[in-house]
Amino acid sequence: MNLAASLLAAILVAGPDYGKLLKDAKLSLSEAIEKASKEVPDWKPLSAYMEENEGKPCFIVFVAKDRKTMEVTIDLKDGTLTGKEAATDDDSKILAAVRITLKKAIEAALKKVPGKAVYADFDVDEKGPPEAEVDVFADGKVTRVFVDAVTGEVIRTEPKP
Repeated sequence: MNLAASLLAAILVAGPDYGKLLKDAKLSLSEAIEKASKEVPDWKPLSAYMEENEGKPCFIVFVAKDRKTMEVTIDLKDGTLTGKEAATDDDSKILAAVRITLKKAIEAALKKVPGKAVYADFDVDEKGPPEAEVDVFADGKVTRVFVDAVTGEVIRTEPKP
């Protein structure tokens, strides 16, 4: 597991208050990905989520190109860019494996499970095809939707613990 994934896993264990974050959000997760993409042209978004970081609600979007990864932070309440920082991860394996965009994965997930996307991430392992995991918040609960990162088809859904 790379550093970004480890940090993300640690953050998500506590579980953000998505109801509050979504109420205050100026942008959707897909719109935050689009904004981050404009800040770092020609880089591919591989992971995005909303959280409260040091008391400030924000979107975090990880983008990659070749062997470089960058973290783009966007203020959740007003949609302004608040940071761009190089990460030490080499996500070239993920870049090479996925064929759909993170936004397409979110679209597929929301078609299957209506709600608001709060987390999206590509994952590549030795067990199967590359996947996108999209967490969808609706009616006070989160459903995890797995999307084939090559075809864009929903593989399965499960409630997030």
